[in-house]
Amino acid sequence: DAGIKDIAGLKGKTLASQVEGSTADTVLKGVVFKQAGLKPEDVNVMGVSPQVAVQSLVAKRVDAAFLFEPQASIAKLIAPVKQIYEVGEVWPFPCMVVITSGDTLKKRKDALWKSLDAQKEAIDMLQKKPGEAATYIAREFIAEPTLKTLKRGELSREAVITEAIKTQVFSPAVTPKAQARMREIAGIMQAQGGLKTRDGKPFDVDQLLDLSWQKARKL
Repeated sequence: DAGIKDIAGLKGKTLASQVEGSTADTVLKGVVFKQAGLKPEDVNVMGVSPQVAVQSLVAKRVDAAFLFEPQASIAKLIAPVKQIYEVGEVWPFPCMVVITSGDTLKKRKDALWKSLDAQKEAIDMLQKKPGEAATYIAREFIAEPTLKTLKRGELSREAVITEAIKTQVFSPAVTPKAQARMREIAGIMQAQGGLKTRDGKPFDVDQLLDLSWQKARKL
């Protein structure tokens, strides 16, 4: 027990998070800490992979970890830890989008759209059939067929990932709310010095978004 009851309690502690400059790191330092009245230098943040963050938490090499799914679910199953904050409830933000070059979009639009159609099918499965979806991806997160937990015995990796999937919100479309949040994140990244424009003006997220596929699919 590190004695941490809220985000403010992280002051002077060591926290495992993702690599510096990542979206997770940007939100952690620019939103989560700020809302709790903390400065980035108030917390010793270790930028590591999600897997290493879990291992460090279990081994008590860190006092806390800023984790996303399914690592958060895995950590709660295998270690005597408790969740004190859920960024998805306080400040939800888009984590994954598809990016490509303007040249590729122009020359291989049909192939890209087929890829987006396939991703929509995958998202539909995640939303409607999480158990089936887990059979395809569980091995990517848990190497062994089962996971030994503290209180629930051994669980199949598919069961663990199914539960993690159910906690998430998936969408094949970049919604207006997501676009607004992307602008906020870009602003935070600029303020932190991780994103710079040639003329020093605010970064224009909208000019990089091509929503023609989702409009054509009426999403």
